[in-house]
Amino acid sequence: PCLYVDDDTVRANILMTLVYEPDLDISFGSEYCRTNIEASLGTYDVGKDGKQHQRKQVPEDPQLKGSGYEKDLVEHGFKWSPVKVYRREMVRGVRSQLWRLDLSVHHRSGHTPASAQNAVLVITVADPDKKADVYNDMVVQMNNLGWAANDLQIQPRLRP
Repeated sequence: PCLYVDDDTVRANILMTLVYEPDLDISFGSEYCRTNIEASLGTYDVGKDGKQHQRKQVPEDPQLKGSGYEKDLVEHGFKWSPVKVYRREMVRGVRSQLWRLDLSVHHRSGHTPASAQNAVLVITVADPDKKADVYNDMVVQMNNLGWAANDLQIQPRLRP
């Protein structure tokens, strides 16, 4: 709530880091990575057809350059890469009251995973003006949704 500038406009800086351990099989040569996960954080509003649609608001970083063919997706879009970064600075704001997070898992043709796919998604949400109490607001909202929230215990290491 502290990031809303009015009833339906959010101003925020968002950084997402997705890490996972994909299934690998060297017998497939350049297609050895058999699993791909993608994250999408975006608005979830009713479209002209009367149905809810998600519009991705936090793009990959760096953004895809090129044609969109598989070669370019792999080279520039980090497709089939086990580490992905998404970033957006929404200093002007984005209008929507409902936001949605979607994680999608894709397997190469014919691949059947042996076990569930583990993944970690770290989302950093910050106030562009560095004034709002984003952390406490997020913990309250996560608790209201029944999500687990734990403080990270960070101990700095001083090196001589």
